[in-house]
Amino acid sequence: MPRVTSAARLPNWFGLYVSLEDSARTIRQYEPESIPGLLQTRAYAEEVTSAPRGLINGQEVERRVNVRMARQSLLTNPRPPHLSVILNEAVLRRKVGGPKVMVEQLMHLIDVSRSLSVMIRVLPFDAGAHGGMTSAFTILDFPQAARSKEPLEPPLVYVDSLTGALYLNKPSEVQAYELAWDDLGNRALDEDASRKRITEALEEFGNG
Repeated sequence: MPRVTSAARLPNWFGLYVSLEDSARTIRQYEPESIPGLLQTRAYAEEVTSAPRGLINGQEVERRVNVRMARQSLLTNPRPPHLSVILNEAVLRRKVGGPKVMVEQLMHLIDVSRSLSVMIRVLPFDAGAHGGMTSAFTILDFPQAARSKEPLEPPLVYVDSLTGALYLNKPSEVQAYELAWDDLGNRALDEDASRKRITEALEEFGNG
């Protein structure tokens, strides 16, 4: 599926992120509330894009979901970025769209987690206070220039909201989120244990 990055199809504050995501070497994401867009199924994406009800109309929901599905082709490129995701365990347990939607979504997570370019880890409920308690965030790192070996762009932190986003690239800002990411990584389950935790949630929805 071709990438869809037209500014006409995206809020202005998000269009920039999609173009940066396209050129990133690594994408590190912490999500406390929902599955990241690059890993969502269509049914799950429709549910989260529709919330809160009344913010955007059904036609806009469909347009944004189509863009989100097209963005996922980034992960199947011949040279995809490395996507590293840490999910709060609450994401796995929250019933978005009902058991059928969640079973499909969690099965998709398990399948994608076996890709060499994707790492999914779960931050368990018993992790205690952690560096991601303020908000979700994404850290983008970019490829190096062939001659200088310096990054083509400095690292960038992206933090979004319902109506806008922050793009943070000052060294002190990036360092703060790097520390938060390292703390999350120290507290999260490893990949195998995370896959097991996802499977447990999947089985609970399947039996519901």
